[in-house]
Amino acid sequence: MRYPIKILEQVQRVDLEIGTIEGEGASARSAIGVVSAALKSAEEVLEALEAELESITTQRREITVHLEETNAKVAKATARIGEVKNDRELKALTRETSQGPKPSKNIEFDLSGVQTRLDEKQAEVDAKRGEVEEKKSELARLTSDRAAGKGGRESAVAEKSRLRAELPGEIP
Repeated sequence: MRYPIKILEQVQRVDLEIGTIEGEGASARSAIGVVSAALKSAEEVLEALEAELESITTQRREITVHLEETNAKVAKATARIGEVKNDRELKALTRETSQGPKPSKNIEFDLSGVQTRLDEKQAEVDAKRGEVEEKKSELARLTSDRAAGKGGRESAVAEKSRLRAELPGEIP
């Protein structure tokens, strides 16, 4: 014959084991929620960075087009020097050709600054993409681990619940 206090102690131990098993499932859900929120946040930051990158790329294209136009004007003015008919046209063309390199240098300086910003932003985007991929793989791993352990946890809880249901019957 078993003492009722021992049986009640076993019931309590089984209840604690069931709570621990269910706690593991809740912990897995919580970890998935945390990683999922971090992934969403990282994806939002990535979208913002990509928008900035596109803006800088557009700015670089505009500066490049402006530089090409300025260089074309200087080249055209230089080619027209041979067609000058009077002193006034010569002075105007000379002024155009002599002032042409100054704006070109300023535009090239602007272009190099934009290119530097573009390179920095691209590095940020690449790093954030790596972070997003890392979070996605972590989320997939946690989800698969939870799914793999779910059946084991459910069967363990069912077994412990069955054992708990049988124990009170042993009390005299």
